[in-house]
Amino acid sequence: DLYVSESRQNPALIIINVDGIERIKFSYGDSEVDEMLKNIAYIINDIKDENTVLFRLQGASFACYLPHTTKEAAVEFADKIRNAIGNSEKFIQKITVSIGVACLDEIKGKNLLIQEPSEGIYGLAVMRVKIAKNMGGNIVCSSSSVESYQEHIGKILVVDTDEGNIDVLKTSLKNINYKVFTAKDSEEALNIGEREVPDTIISEIMLPKIDGFLLREKLLMQSYTKNIPFYHCLAP
Repeated sequence: DLYVSESRQNPALIIINVDGIERIKFSYGDSEVDEMLKNIAYIINDIKDENTVLFRLQGASFACYLPHTTKEAAVEFADKIRNAIGNSEKFIQKITVSIGVACLDEIKGKNLLIQEPSEGIYGLAVMRVKIAKNMGGNIVCSSSSVESYQEHIGKILVVDTDEGNIDVLKTSLKNINYKVFTAKDSEEALNIGEREVPDTIISEIMLPKIDGFLLREKLLMQSYTKNIPFYHCLAP
């Protein structure tokens, strides 16, 4: 059971997720990704003490359970992991990670989570990893609460030359909890599409530099962007 007596220190869970894993996989293949994950595990094992338990999660994620710690010590340990991975020369290219930190005392008294403390602390840590990624990655997030954070239901890229059209779409989509990226030309849209890999792209056809059709063709040429739903719209 995760609950401990008040006299003992506060258990913490740290979740580590590799930034930009799809691009790494596309560039170097599955075998290089497997080697990268082995090296990450090696780095974490080299840093942690004997009481900290390291788990491999699904995909490019790891978890560390610290049974006896404080919030401050857990955050310090998470930053140590982040810096060690970011500065390591074991990888074929520079690797960064997003990290979420959650402690048991943060969910005590929360009616939503109190019946399943292990699920509660895990959910809070996962939520904070997503916050770290939404902030650009290579970040340790340890402060946003489960009550105050509303998870985005998806990412949408809007491409249009008209600022009024962009503002209307952006406001409408943000109101239903989408994270919205905007671009005014196809070159900017291509860069955002490759970097953020949105769930959907809504684009005007007539764009500067290259039109919306050619933009779609360029995205189709890359494995990690080829399956993004793409909708053309005609400017009024």
